[in-house]
Amino acid sequence: MSKLRAVLLLIWVQAGVAFAANINPPQAIFSSLYKEYDLAISPGGRYLVFCGETGGDENIYTLDLDTRKKRQVTFHTASDYSPCFMGDSKILFVSRRANSLGDIYITDLKGEKKEMVVGGTGYFDNPVSAYDEKKFAYIQEKVKSGQLWLGLFSDEPIPELPNVEPDPLEVVASRMAARMAYAPGERDMVVLLHYFAARFEHRNVEEHTVSTLIDHGDPDGDSAMSRTVPSGSSAREQTASTF
Repeated sequence: MSKLRAVLLLIWVQAGVAFAANINPPQAIFSSLYKEYDLAISPGGRYLVFCGETGGDENIYTLDLDTRKKRQVTFHTASDYSPCFMGDSKILFVSRRANSLGDIYITDLKGEKKEMVVGGTGYFDNPVSAYDEKKFAYIQEKVKSGQLWLGLFSDEPIPELPNVEPDPLEVVASRMAARMAYAPGERDMVVLLHYFAARFEHRNVEEHTVSTLIDHGDPDGDSAMSRTVPSGSSAREQTASTF
């Protein structure tokens, strides 16, 4: 095995051709009409693994650098991406087939045996492996269950909002309206605790007032939220008239 191959550096150019650097002149490894990225080379230098996007699906591919034979390793409508080698015979990759945020799987070079090795509630990405095939690391970001339930990280298309400019707040509001609408007979409840402190300079004193309120909505009428939570302008008016 050539020492040069073991230190190949691979880059991707917009023309759709992968080149091997540290060769003068650079040598084209393969070309494609499709989008391919996330390149990684095996420790022994024979295989290249990458993510390819065809028909809107992201899957994992390998390329034998000796024979230039390209092989598709995963076949799934969910996204498979961010591959890396674990030794020369196994591939780690991220897949959204069971988790819309991504779990980490391991497979052989032919893709015949696939197994989830890291998964659960949260976001998993960017696996990297030690060459001894015994250790690997990854990124994990925990997500609050409420965000998952609302579908903030799902693959569902964002609904079109007529006469509304695209805005993150409007998107969240539309998700909440779809998932949190009241069913027949349901009602909301509002619990308020307000603590007011007022300082009167002409008397050099400070007064404190605590106000509490519990209110239930009417299943056939107004919600408690609409009755008890004022708008910003009315809140300012009430404050001005109270003090």
